[in-house]
Amino acid sequence: MILNEDDRSTIDRIVGEFGLEVDSIEEKASASGSGTVDVTVVVDSDSPFGLDELAEVSNALDGPAQTWGNPAQKIVLEVTSRGVDTPLETAKQWRRNRSRKVRVRLAEDAQAPAVIGDNGPTFDARIGDVDQEAGRVWLVIRRGKKLEAQWADLAGIDEAVVQVEFSSPPQDELDLLVAE
Repeated sequence: MILNEDDRSTIDRIVGEFGLEVDSIEEKASASGSGTVDVTVVVDSDSPFGLDELAEVSNALDGPAQTWGNPAQKIVLEVTSRGVDTPLETAKQWRRNRSRKVRVRLAEDAQAPAVIGDNGPTFDARIGDVDQEAGRVWLVIRRGKKLEAQWADLAGIDEAVVQVEFSSPPQDELDLLVAE
């Protein structure tokens, strides 16, 4: 690994100056085998951000990146967002995706939410409130024409990935996003 604690602190500080936070930092040898190291800084935020902000963060990190590793080692820096296909892993990530549709796969030993019925261990739901302290999420689940909502323990969810929607969410689902 080429990044030390001071480098990581610098990355956190610079990303924070743009109102974003570091979700993860990944370092890996380039697939080309040339000795190049790819450093990917994944950022996230409670507020929407776009490509312009990512470019600004990348430009701000360019100077410090010149000091990473050793002079003979080429560093390729990428600054990106979590991406819609990245599984939700923390309560904060669930909260940041409130009102979005998500495909949920339950862990084998998890107690399935009662509302999913015969849908099995994988189902689609809309993300409602998140109780970070209790580690649970309010899920709105459509079964045919019927909508139901209930809390689900995050620990019982094996994987959850946000689904891309090309139209506005149905109002009847949005009306149920606040936990009872």
